[in-house]
Amino acid sequence: MKNAVIIICLFLVILPFSGESVQLENWRLPWYKIAQELGELQQSPSGMFWDDLTWVSPSFAPGLWPDTQAYKKDHWTLEPSASLSANNVEYVDGNNYFWTFDILNDIKYKRFTARQTLDVDSRYSNDPTYYWKDDRIAAGRIEEAYLQYTGKYGMFRFGRLKRNWGPFVDRSLLLSNNAHSFDAFEWQIFSSIFEFRHMFASFVYPWNHFYSVDFDNYNPAATPEYNRYFSAHSLNFMIGEWATLGITETIIFSRRNQFPDLQYLNPFSIYTVTNTNMEGSGNLIVGLQWKVHPFTKKVSLLGQVAFDDIQVDNEGAGDQEPTHWGIDVAGHWHNPLPVRAAQALSLEYSYGSRWLYTVADANANQGERYIYMGKSLGRPTIDGDLLGLSFTLVPENYWAATLGIRYERRGLNTPKSRWSEYEGYDSTSNVLNYRPEPPLSTRDNLDRILTLSLDARGYFRDFADIRLGFANKLIQKTEKGIKGDFEYEPEVHVTITAHYSNFFLSLPDK
Repeated sequence: MKNAVIIICLFLVILPFSGESVQLENWRLPWYKIAQELGELQQSPSGMFWDDLTWVSPSFAPGLWPDTQAYKKDHWTLEPSASLSANNVEYVDGNNYFWTFDILNDIKYKRFTARQTLDVDSRYSNDPTYYWKDDRIAAGRIEEAYLQYTGKYGMFRFGRLKRNWGPFVDRSLLLSNNAHSFDAFEWQIFSSIFEFRHMFASFVYPWNHFYSVDFDNYNPAATPEYNRYFSAHSLNFMIGEWATLGITETIIFSRRNQFPDLQYLNPFSIYTVTNTNMEGSGNLIVGLQWKVHPFTKKVSLLGQVAFDDIQVDNEGAGDQEPTHWGIDVAGHWHNPLPVRAAQALSLEYSYGSRWLYTVADANANQGERYIYMGKSLGRPTIDGDLLGLSFTLVPENYWAATLGIRYERRGLNTPKSRWSEYEGYDSTSNVLNYRPEPPLSTRDNLDRILTLSLDARGYFRDFADIRLGFANKLIQKTEKGIKGDFEYEPEVHVTITAHYSNFFLSLPDK
């Protein structure tokens, strides 16, 4: 009862100050995911980069989306939003509820755009991945703050960025919105047949306790200080409206008090050759991505494959470690039933191997794991797979519902796991005694989760978005080779978001 009173009071307080936003992570993101399943979403020329949410889906009410035509004109907009979520399962802060507040300040004049977004979350005070000030009434940070110049065939932006690279609007194996935002520069060039992007970031200097977040066993008195860098580039080719095929390379590398290697700053270098030829060291990941309509526009096949520590062969002294990899694929059948309402039937599968994103302990001590401030730059979890089937129905243009079933297997490893923690590690030879990696079905420690869920959300004009979800989970744990009984864990969650998007000031042409 006490929690319910607090939830109602918080909602009444934040309602007058609410509004909507167009940064990547906001209340609209689940709607964009539905629009992608319906085959109605295209953001960048290749569809492989997600910068913000300004596309319009015809299956939903126009007021749900930002006014794309208005945003192309010179303007100043201020868009706040606030949400309140409740769950019968405790969140990271130990409560059954949390609230967020976001505000976007966006100024566009001629070919220049300046954007700042503020994100405040009540869970930050107890979130182990939030390392900033958490002893105040509200904890938050600037998620985006950049200046962008846009030309006819490309753009350049510099500042604090939060991006998602890949065919899916809400996730990526290579660069996702899972990680904290960071300061970087990014540029793009495109034509009718290709799109190329390059990004380079110098991760925040690890002062004080930040060093223990992305470094292991760091001793300032005995170990030189390391600077961490991130570089990525992606080239994607469009074959008419039927297919997009692309390749992406990303690398995390660190250097001791020196300027980063130019071969990794160089957007036209092939990182794979540079890295495997030992011209420069770092944690390299190579990815392939695609989006294809096989013979009909009613079906979309999307996917991404990532290869970590890719090996040319197994003969060289430095090529003994097996290649670690991950895959994320989906198929969407748009409007499979002959009814008026929009629908989508979706089948998804994803897998991340045990040591994806990780490096040997000596490299982990230098900060080369694929993480930033303790959070993965790509997939949030590894060492497991997931198979899911769902059906989404849009009876009216202001609400939608999704019924889904999925089966998931989870191992013990995370993107922050150390190789020496593995039972097969040989400290004398500094290699892992695994080849090949044991299948998930043979693991001594594994969680199996079967989930049947129903998720519904509705939109009310320019003021509110409501989500209601039910999940029935059966969980079986295997510990030290012994399988336990299936345990039933139901979950009910509700999210109410208030928003306002009518503060839009057109700027004069002169």
